[in-house]
Order: sequence, then structure tokens, then C-alpha cells
Amino acid sequence: MITPLNRTDVPGVMAILGRTGEFTGRDYRGVDVISVIQPVPDSPWYMVAEMDSDEAFSSLHSRSGLIIALVVVEDNEAHAELVIRGMRDQQVANRIHHVPDGEKALDYLFRKGAYTDQKVNPRSNLILLDLRLPRIDGLDVLKTVKTTPELKRIPVVILTSSDAESDIAKSYDYHANSYVVKPLDFKTFTKLMKDLGFYWLGWNAKPTPD
Repeated sequence: MITPLNRTDVPGVMAILGRTGEFTGRDYRGVDVISVIQPVPDSPWYMVAEMDSDEAFSSLHSRSGLIIALVVVEDNEAHAELVIRGMRDQQVANRIHHVPDGEKALDYLFRKGAYTDQKVNPRSNLILLDLRLPRIDGLDVLKTVKTTPELKRIPVVILTSSDAESDIAKSYDYHANSYVVKPLDFKTFTKLMKDLGFYWLGWNAKPTPD
């Protein structure tokens, strides 16, 4: 099968174009894969290693028994559904919890109120946090997380519609791990969720939550 060079999401094409590192993409079958591309020393060739994404993460979960939990803090139900659907499609997280406001987010993280059962509500491996939230603002949630010893190592990705410089600056002042402005179109939003999931829950090395 001949794969056109404009298919830059295919690992083999990435190698031809001289890209190296760790990537997510699709192979010639149209299947989502994770891949590593490295140059072969003293040679013009590149080595490409790849694995089906479903196989990689489902086998990780089954072998290790790990609970990989994601908390989505988002008051817009449509946006929350897009995030959850995108993450579930990639099978990176096996527990996804949605909370609609900042107060419930802190209750979940501190295991208060309706969230005291640790088996049902495990400590999060990643927080996707909107800024404009009811009850408690997203920046206040971020500041609380990053100043609490048992929570501060949890990666927090700001996922918001705001591209205001003041919001970006304050988020990093409060030690956000990343700041992402929500794309307007569905296709780009879906790809973003895949990339976020693979990086923060798959590739990114992190300490085990307490």
C-alpha cells in the first residue's frame, strides 16, 4: 500500500520528513497509534516503533490494575461532553469525573460531601479546569490545589475559552501546568482531547498520587 506524503499523521511519513520523538497519529490502516521515531546512528535511516493506542493503554490498565482518573471541571455541559467523549474514545483514562463548578471541584479533590468514598472517587491523575466557573472561580481552585501539599503535584491543565493575557499570566503565576484555549470547531477540539490525554496521562512521567 502506498501512503501519500501529505499524510503527516502516519509515523512512516513523519520519519521520511525527518521528525523524531514520541508521537500520536494514525497508521496506514487508519488506526490510532503511539509511536517513537529515532535516527539510526551512522545511517540515513530512521527506526519507527509503534503500537495501537487501544492495545497500549488497555494492556497497561489490565496488567497494572492502575486507576487512571481524570477530573473535568466545566460548567458548560456541551463542552464537558466533548471532553469526556474524546477521552473515552482514546481509552487513556479509565475513570472520568465531571464536576460543574469550583465548589464541587474542591469537594471532590478534598474528598468532602458527596465525594468521601475513595473507591468511587479516586485521587485524580489530571485536572482539566475551566476558569469561568460558578461558586468558586477557576483561578481560586487552581491556587488552592497548588498550595495544598497533598494536591500540588497533580497536573492542572487550564482548558478555557479565554485567551486574555491576564488570565494566562495569573494561571502560570498560580503554577498551572499548561494553558489551552478551546478550539471553536469540533474536529480540532476532538484532536486536542486526544493529544492532551496521550501526553498527560500516557507519556508524561509523574509520581504516584498519595
